[in-house]
Amino acid sequence: MNRSLTKFCFLALSSLAMMLSIILCNSCSKADSGVQIKPQAEFSYLNTKLLVGEPVQFANESLNTNESTTFYWEFGDGNTSLEETPTHVYDELGKYMVSLTVTNNGIEPVRKSLEIMVCLSNTIPGRTGLRSRLNNLDSKIMVCAHRANHYTTPENSIAALEASISEGIAFAEIDIKQSKDGKLVLMHDNTIDRTTSGSGGVNEYTFDELKQFNLEHNGNLTSQQIPSFAEILEAARGKIYLDLDVKIENFIKVYNEVKLYGMVDQVMFTVDNISTAKSLVDNDERVIVMPIINNQQDIQKYNMAGLNLAVLHYTSSSFNNELITVAHNKNLQVFRLVYVNSNTTPESDSYRQMDKFVELKGNIVQTDYPVEVKAFLQSNNVN
Repeated sequence: MNRSLTKFCFLALSSLAMMLSIILCNSCSKADSGVQIKPQAEFSYLNTKLLVGEPVQFANESLNTNESTTFYWEFGDGNTSLEETPTHVYDELGKYMVSLTVTNNGIEPVRKSLEIMVCLSNTIPGRTGLRSRLNNLDSKIMVCAHRANHYTTPENSIAALEASISEGIAFAEIDIKQSKDGKLVLMHDNTIDRTTSGSGGVNEYTFDELKQFNLEHNGNLTSQQIPSFAEILEAARGKIYLDLDVKIENFIKVYNEVKLYGMVDQVMFTVDNISTAKSLVDNDERVIVMPIINNQQDIQKYNMAGLNLAVLHYTSSSFNNELITVAHNKNLQVFRLVYVNSNTTPESDSYRQMDKFVELKGNIVQTDYPVEVKAFLQSNNVN
């Protein structure tokens, strides 16, 4: 009898212990579910391209969120949203700092920020991309205005660019340097002495300080000022192709500004080494680099570098029938300077240098006399 009682008591106590355990576990679970865990703010965007006027779809990838979690988006342009996964349209190009603040009740908010770059589209209505244009010249010759057309206007100026555009010149060559505060500007020399009312190095002045000086033309002061590269891109977009003579080491910085203005398909970069060329093409396969060619070995090394070439910059030593034929057999166009930084003019030369250019089947001619050279080519039905 005692043994049976003992067994009964043991079973009863075991059952009671199990019930208490279940109750305690349930209590713990309810308590745990009420504990707020610090969230982790994470987000990205789903678009392959961030373009002005097109919706940007943001993806909220935050962790440790629940039904009470709130989200606060700041898009960097003064607009905000409380949606969990918002869409936003940017009206202007530029860099924007996008921030997401995530809050769980009773927990300190967490914030994640990401800088994005919203660009203009590289597709310009009614405008042919440069690579396509180069691949379909059909024996026609394109004219490039040296330093944007400095014969009648200050070199590397807005006025020079506008002069080339109004004359229907295909290309403008421009020189790019950098101010003290990192702004890309147009200037050929290391100093501003020769071309402006000021003196000193370009990199000794901020961009705002450079604006205090006026550009000169043939010794006469003009109302033109040193333009930023951004101003030139804005003025050129959809109207003229650009040959970029970059005079700083950071070519990618120049590329980023070109991309910002939707001009990747409208410019080419003059390069003098494979390393620079590859850095540009590896960054964006659409980029057109134009290597300087002095001999057949140069053609071979650049052609083997996987640069998706379209045009070569020939010099006096390479501009001959043999090497031009080599380029054309590789479906590459030939660029050459004629009447540049020389006392010889088309008129004084009776256009003999242009006769040779046409005879040897050059494709793009850069010159200090773009209007006269264009008229000559048109008279020969090759422009």
